[in-house]
Amino acid sequence: MHGAPKRIGISRADARNVWRRLPFFHTRWNETFGWHAAAALAVLSACLVVFARLAVELSEGDAPVSWEERFNHWLQHEAWSPLVRLFEAVTIPGDTIFLLAVTLAAVVLLSARGDRPDAVLIALAFVGSSVVNLALKAGFERPRPAFADSQLTFETFSFPSGHASMSTAVYGAMTIVVFRDVRTLLARALLLLVVGVLLVAIGFSRIYLDAHYLSDVLAGYSVGLGWLMVSVLALNVHEHLRRQPGHTFTAGGKRRATDDLEQPAAHARGAVRHLGRRVAERSRRA
Repeated sequence: MHGAPKRIGISRADARNVWRRLPFFHTRWNETFGWHAAAALAVLSACLVVFARLAVELSEGDAPVSWEERFNHWLQHEAWSPLVRLFEAVTIPGDTIFLLAVTLAAVVLLSARGDRPDAVLIALAFVGSSVVNLALKAGFERPRPAFADSQLTFETFSFPSGHASMSTAVYGAMTIVVFRDVRTLLARALLLLVVGVLLVAIGFSRIYLDAHYLSDVLAGYSVGLGWLMVSVLALNVHEHLRRQPGHTFTAGGKRRATDDLEQPAAHARGAVRHLGRRVAERSRRA
């Protein structure tokens, strides 16, 4: 007689072992970076995929481009003056000058509080997203939509949207900073909802005002969020290196050669003082 068929699968012990090895399957990396870094890498990868897909469609001149042109023409034809004025106001928080002022204010406030890593994150988000956006615009050279107003012109190209990319990076960085200080689930959900609505409104305002195509805005979101994840990962690695033995830094960022010896020496001095007190107490009792 044939025996019972063997079960093919993974045991619970094996499953627990695999789970303990996640997310990097490397013990030291897991202990150092953990799930936060893994999530940032996953989001960065998704942003790269989205941007690559949009860039390929733009380069090949596929159907979505002509569809976008028809969509923009339809919005212009159906434009309503009160909505135009509304979106002209909505687009202001995504303007470079406005974002620069917000970034400077946030950096000054956080630096005064001693939160230098958070200040660096917001500054990196603004500077990096603006530089990357300008480089991509120059690389793709996509013309702006044909404006109904012949006097309305822009000095930069269309792909990707600077408003979408820079606002995503800057407001996203600020959301990360505030998110850590918010304790309740409801408050965190409300924070994410408000920032999400703001970013969607800024992006749609660029389409409604005929300053960009839909793919420009989507690419801007992916660029801004991707750069934000790069900044988060870079600061995470820098913080890890700063805490390593032999890589201690002062508040000004300069390494001191005696830092590696200070902590052991302090422990030794404390032990000597404690031993001296014990000896003195026994001498008095004797």
